[in-house]
Amino acid sequence: MKRYVPLVMLLWVCCALHAYASASDLGYSVSTKGYALGGISAHDHAELSLHWRPAGGAAAFSAAVAVPAGDRWLLDAVASAGIEVVLYSHAEHLFTDLFTRESRYAPSVTVSTGMTVSASSPWFLAAGIDPLRFETGGGYLSVLAPTWYLPISPRQQMGWGIDLVTFGFYLRGSHDV
Repeated sequence: MKRYVPLVMLLWVCCALHAYASASDLGYSVSTKGYALGGISAHDHAELSLHWRPAGGAAAFSAAVAVPAGDRWLLDAVASAGIEVVLYSHAEHLFTDLFTRESRYAPSVTVSTGMTVSASSPWFLAAGIDPLRFETGGGYLSVLAPTWYLPISPRQQMGWGIDLVTFGFYLRGSHDV
């Protein structure tokens, strides 16, 4: 079953590239995160994600690579693919005064799958919540988003992680111009 993960991730990337010509939003995000899961480096990770959000949709599909600090950064990189759903969006929130531009409180949930690049790594499923996510301008800011990891291998234990800070930006499609 583990051999199908790269195929699924490649499918997500192909969908995102195809979406560039036909969808409303193509974007990217950069984040810092940490993992507490066997088989994944305990170092801090920097993640780069590509996102595609269909026209008028609250869900965004993503493909990501998280690279750890340290000497084995290439072998310990984590590749993942998933979907994020914004639960709702509200203009008047407690943190309005922290933003210089108009902002919207937009919490989300995420479900994904992934694995490390090394052959001996566990393949995992992940579920996360993003309770402190704010949209402003064409992008978003998120802080302290926890994620729970369930390895597919029966020998591995459940784990957790946290996205410390995430900055994302969506490029508008041709219909918005």
